[in-house]
Amino acid sequence: MPDHILDKTEYHVELSPGKVAELRLSNDKKPLLTLSKIDADSQQPIPNTVLTVKALDGTYQDDWKTGPDGTVSLRVNPGVYQVTEKSVPSPYYIPDKDADRTQTITLGANDEKTLVFRNRKAPEITIFKENSITGEPIEHAKFHITYTSNGEAAEAPSTIDYGEAFTNAAGEIKVHELGKRLYPGEFTITELDPAQFQAIPSTRRLGARPSWSTRMTFSTPTSTTPPRKAVQYEGGQMRPLLSRRFSAIGKTPFQNWNEP
Repeated sequence: MPDHILDKTEYHVELSPGKVAELRLSNDKKPLLTLSKIDADSQQPIPNTVLTVKALDGTYQDDWKTGPDGTVSLRVNPGVYQVTEKSVPSPYYIPDKDADRTQTITLGANDEKTLVFRNRKAPEITIFKENSITGEPIEHAKFHITYTSNGEAAEAPSTIDYGEAFTNAAGEIKVHELGKRLYPGEFTITELDPAQFQAIPSTRRLGARPSWSTRMTFSTPTSTTPPRKAVQYEGGQMRPLLSRRFSAIGKTPFQNWNEP
């Protein structure tokens, strides 16, 4: 009976002539431990999560994997067990500061207990490049993206370089689809080549949070010719008008000039 606890007690019975003796033995069931993995926000089950189950008062240690319903159940011997989340499928990440990552439970005979583990999704970041005048997307703008960890995700390295990427025909770069996972922390996004003559490259930083999706817009006026000095006549003399250039972030002027 693999689901029951072996009773090692030695029993004695006295047999007498002409009498029938009966010895009844019973076995307790091994405790049933269920591990459940759910989305911390939607409460939906998360399959294919691997958790390590280790007996703190024995030699048992094994990895359990959640099924399609986000759970896995097995019978084990009575004792104290430590369960630690080992891996989780994308787009989720393993928390580092959250005590929910490792839990301890005591199991006795005939117990049926459940431990619930919760995860949040990694952030999603979309870069959007547009013509600030028409609102039309700008293709082939080049950006460089890097990441610095804030210590919230256990799997995250201290820094990640996502390299250079170009906006597509829709003017977008989906950073979470560049081939490397995203984690909570600080992202630095630098516009290297705005794909427009007049644009001035810019750098932005943002703090990405769990289960967070954001769209960062870079706006640039377009032109097929370089900017020219405009002039006006005043008192019979020709003098240049005040000109302004705009950052790639938006409509904030950062340089004025008035050349003779």
